[in-house]
Formats: sequence, structure tokens, C-alpha cells
Amino acid sequence: GENPARVYGNTRMDSAYDFRRAYTEGKHLKDAQDRWCADPKSQKEPLPTSLEWEALADVIRGNVKVNIHCYETTDLNSMVRISNEFQ
Repeated sequence: GENPARVYGNTRMDSAYDFRRAYTEGKHLKDAQDRWCADPKSQKEPLPTSLEWEALADVIRGNVKVNIHCYETTDLNSMVRISNEFQ
């Protein structure tokens, strides 16, 4: 959108890439936690956690709603498409 382009020098495609990368990291954490929770008694390591990606893991689980701000419909369309990739 407009602010990332002005502040960070990113294009809309850069912003979409950053969102997809973040969602991918959140999905990796969610998958690791789901594997751990499938059989917690046999685990030797503690539950995988990451303060950086925990909120996105909860978004992917459907436990947290996302509120975004967009200047153009293409930005909203991009976010919806990326979010749907991780359902």
C-alpha cells in the first residue's frame, strides 16, 4: 500500500511477498506445535514456541481475527488470496 511504499520503499508485490513469508513462518510453527500436541507424552523437547510467529499460528488456526487497512481494492484482494492459501 501507500505507507509501506513511502516508509520502506516497498512495492505492492514486496508487501505481498512479506505477508506470504510471514504466513509461511506461522504455518511452520503451527505444524510443529500440532505434531508435538499429537503425542505430548513421548516428546523430549518442550512445545515449540516463537513470540514472533505465535499470533500468526493462531490466525491460521482460526482463533484470532485479522484487521487490515488498505488504500486500494487490489491490496485487500491480495491479502484475502494470501490468507486463503493458508486455510
